[in-house]
Amino acid sequence: MADQAESESNADVVECSNSEDSFLLTSYLDEIDDRVENLRRRALDLQQERDSLLTVLSQIQKDSMVESVPADESQDLQVTIQRLRKRCEAVDVKVHTVRSPEQEQALSKVQSLIEDLERTCILEEVADDQESLRKRARCLLNACTSDAPSEGPIDYKFQGLILGCKLEDQKLVRRRLECLVNGRCHEDFVQTLIDESHAVAAIVSQPNPEIQQASTSCCDASPS
Repeated sequence: MADQAESESNADVVECSNSEDSFLLTSYLDEIDDRVENLRRRALDLQQERDSLLTVLSQIQKDSMVESVPADESQDLQVTIQRLRKRCEAVDVKVHTVRSPEQEQALSKVQSLIEDLERTCILEEVADDQESLRKRARCLLNACTSDAPSEGPIDYKFQGLILGCKLEDQKLVRRRLECLVNGRCHEDFVQTLIDESHAVAAIVSQPNPEIQQASTSCCDASPS
């Protein structure tokens, strides 16, 4: 009987020890979970700060080109802007967002609508068209801020789409729309256009083998 009681006592001690270990591990993992979320939040803040700086630099560069700035001063401004841009672009912050298929679809539709406005923002130069664009952007932005008093009408169809997106994506959409309301494009879209133009230029600059072959054939067929 004594041996049995001692054995049961030892089993209780082991079970208690295992329970304490499990509790400590769970607490430790909860703490790590909080730290991971804090890390993602700080990384997103850094990403937003980087994008904001690049957007402001693009706007200053645009203003320095259109305003009456002396040529020598304009050149100095461009050099400074390019130097700051390179330093800022050297900071690369990546935060991967996991999305469901439904969230991917909603985000795709939202991005398509905003990119249309951003292209219009870049291409349109008439003041009336720009004002119409800002009103449309404000209408979409109001749909993203349902928790705050809106300034003007709300696009409820767009609101349904934006609510189907991840919270991180919603924040980026709001930033892009805020840029449009202020009459400029977000740096991400500007960089996309730059990349597209570079890709087109690279394709155009490449020699076409078919044309070269046809040209060679014509030369060979010419009488000597």
